[in-house]
Amino acid sequence: MGEAEKRKVILRSRSRSRKIVTEIITIAPSQAALILEHQNYLNRTLVEERAKTLAKLMTDGLWKMNGDTIRFAIGSVRLMDGQHRLRACVISGIPLTVIAVFNLPDDAMPTIDTGGGRTAAQALNLDHKQRFGKGFKNANVTAAVVRLLHAYDADPQMPAVNRGNWGKMAPIRVVGAVDDYPRLDESVAIGVAGAKGFSRTGMTATVMGFAHYVFARMNRKRADEFMEGLITGAELAIDAPAFALRKRLSGNTSTNRRDGPLGAFDAIYMIFQAWRYFWSGVPLQKSQTAKATKDGSRPALPDLSKKVTEKERTPVVRSKRKGRQKSTV
Repeated sequence: MGEAEKRKVILRSRSRSRKIVTEIITIAPSQAALILEHQNYLNRTLVEERAKTLAKLMTDGLWKMNGDTIRFAIGSVRLMDGQHRLRACVISGIPLTVIAVFNLPDDAMPTIDTGGGRTAAQALNLDHKQRFGKGFKNANVTAAVVRLLHAYDADPQMPAVNRGNWGKMAPIRVVGAVDDYPRLDESVAIGVAGAKGFSRTGMTATVMGFAHYVFARMNRKRADEFMEGLITGAELAIDAPAFALRKRLSGNTSTNRRDGPLGAFDAIYMIFQAWRYFWSGVPLQKSQTAKATKDGSRPALPDLSKKVTEKERTPVVRSKRKGRQKSTV
């Protein structure tokens, strides 16, 4: 391909009339690279990670021609919108077919991309309406739980240093992943119902729905039993892990100035910790958040594949008052 041919898109629709022109075009990776090199100025900073995410969708065959445009200013010289898609085209090496709009006025730039992007929950709702004629129940929580499960399945210990990436999952991937988690709706429903009793503590519907699904994969009956005890507090012994977690959560609310609500990682850590003791049949006297390591970072989540060791058991002694227990720690 000669230089003149490579620049065909760059020079497209230069005209004295300056009329807005719209056309469906296919941009080759080499053309996309030239547009980015010569025409992408006075634009917002290109985020390489965003472009890589789009490129992965392209290579996985999930990218669709959906009507979104790539826009150029008057004379078709300056790129106004589409730099991340063009960069993804370069990274993936896959031609990009789009609707291109040429000869837009320069002063239109501040009006581009001012609306909110479509969320995964909105995508779930739209997909469900198209397939079943009704919206997706608890779509917001379901989308959030799917993202957590996706991260957890990639690394069961979910190191805290990577927790900023937990929610990074394209809406189309969330929609496609829902069917990978059978009976997810049951766990989400438990989370939504259970979180009402822990308002302002940080133990959210997302955290509880995610935790129940993980526990249910180990043993659904016991997961239901654990969550019922945690939610209702009914017939819990004072050394039951769910009792210890309930007691700790009562001190972590938005109205408690000392502690305040838990962050997502601490909430997941504590419910995993309580489940691990419950699963091991070991009493838990005090529910604790993750402790910082020597380098200042927080540890990974409790390993649910391992039962509580003798060293981890909390020594308990009987106080002089009948029926009361006192921890030695």
